[in-house]
Amino acid sequence: MLRLNLRGAGPSRSVCSQHYYAGRSQDFRALLSLLPAELTYDGLLAVGYSLGGAMLLKYLGEEGAASPLAAAATVSAPIDLAVTCRHMMRLRNWVYHHYILGLMKVEATGTGAVISAAERAAIIGARTVWDYDDVFIAPRYGFASAEDYYERCRPTRFLAGIGIPTLILDALDDREADVVARQILRSGSSVGANYRAVCRSRSKADFIAKLGVVIEEVDETLFWLELLVDTNILTAKKLSKLMDEANQLTAIFVASRETLRNGRS
Repeated sequence: MLRLNLRGAGPSRSVCSQHYYAGRSQDFRALLSLLPAELTYDGLLAVGYSLGGAMLLKYLGEEGAASPLAAAATVSAPIDLAVTCRHMMRLRNWVYHHYILGLMKVEATGTGAVISAAERAAIIGARTVWDYDDVFIAPRYGFASAEDYYERCRPTRFLAGIGIPTLILDALDDREADVVARQILRSGSSVGANYRAVCRSRSKADFIAKLGVVIEEVDETLFWLELLVDTNILTAKKLSKLMDEANQLTAIFVASRETLRNGRS
């Protein structure tokens, strides 16, 4: 068994001048090419966790059936980077978001990292993971922005190209799936409950604020529906009507909020 630290993460920080990111599949590819025959004689299996899982899925999609791996699995991999980041930045996830951002800053600026003074300042000044990726990872590694980085490296772009047996394990696949199901039920039903509160708003500002909550709940519901499709739990055909409705509601609510903000009510 071999354990691979992402470049610059944990104990590898002091011996790596560069930094990890979800698209850095070339590191894993290089490692596989360096493994001695006595370690690969009986075949290779790979397991990736969290961002490492996202990188593994990207690699598998790029390699297709040519991958030297016999099979692979990922655990809690962010398969849609932008959606995952947006949800991580929600107020209710503040504790974890604050923790992981702090850890990323420590790793990015630690002993061994080769960064400019401007990059160091940008890293330290980042207030969210999205900011960190936008001001540091994206320009450093050839992306136009964090959004461009997320779009080009999201695992969902590469899943169709995977040519070996691969298990993508997320909350909907384990024994705690009922917890996630309750989350879908909660966010979906909260749309109506919170819209009722919108209709009882006492001012324009109150209306806009409460409508923002409705938009967040619709978006969260859509996230979980998309996850069901991306992980092959349910087909897009079965969920198409629900997803279309969620997208339509989002468009309506966002348009209403913008109309009020621009004073066209």
